[in-house]
Amino acid sequence: MAKGRALSAREVDAIKKPGVHWVAPALYIQIRNDGSRSFLFRYRRNGKAHWHGLGAVRDVRLQEARDRAEELRIAVRRHGAHPVAEKKVQVQQAKAAEPSVAPTFDTCAEQYIAAYEVGWKSPVHRRQWVQTLEDYCGPVIGKKPVDQIGVDDVLKVLEPIWTTKPETAGRLRGRISKVLGWAKAKGYRAGDNPAARGGPLDHLLPRLSDFQKVKHHIAGPSTIDRLPYRVAPDPIPRVRGAGVLVPDPRARNLDEECDDED
Repeated sequence: MAKGRALSAREVDAIKKPGVHWVAPALYIQIRNDGSRSFLFRYRRNGKAHWHGLGAVRDVRLQEARDRAEELRIAVRRHGAHPVAEKKVQVQQAKAAEPSVAPTFDTCAEQYIAAYEVGWKSPVHRRQWVQTLEDYCGPVIGKKPVDQIGVDDVLKVLEPIWTTKPETAGRLRGRISKVLGWAKAKGYRAGDNPAARGGPLDHLLPRLSDFQKVKHHIAGPSTIDRLPYRVAPDPIPRVRGAGVLVPDPRARNLDEECDDED
């Protein structure tokens, strides 16, 4: 329908074809394939067209929609208003104000442990899990809904011990990551895992391997230690001949360890 004078209520009611149809300056009606109808306000900002919903036709009278479209048109032109962006902010603020229904981190940790402890090697391993999460996570994020835990929260847990207790910190990061990953799989949270390797924490905390201390252990006596040197086999020529470099297991990288401990 060509644009000209604003359509009357009867003319708007007569539009049946699915699509978006002009009704009045900056006001359109959208008709979906299922027959539902709603009013839209159209405006341009920085050369881009935007569509802002004004409500369903069954809930908003035509005159109300025309008046609202005119108010928004003036606000966009005179004051640089951006109704679509403003609506998004309002939705986010309303969502943030609502009490979260997601379980707390402590609850998720308990459920994760209950689900996975059957496959752990010993009761000691379970005690370590429980103890580290209670000692370090509990006071900081334990009571926080799991869907509200972000990078800053995990950072508050890890920073105090990252350089003073690197092995504990590395394992703790891995455990937090596993609990949050489990919570996402259960539908309790969305988005990226703030504790995961390869995420923002890699840029906010130094690598553990940069300052970890390698512990050198003196081996106890063994049969090969007591053999005369002419009898004891020398593995070096065989290793060199094969062109193989064997890493020292004592220099295990804590950065890798934090994700493979379980």
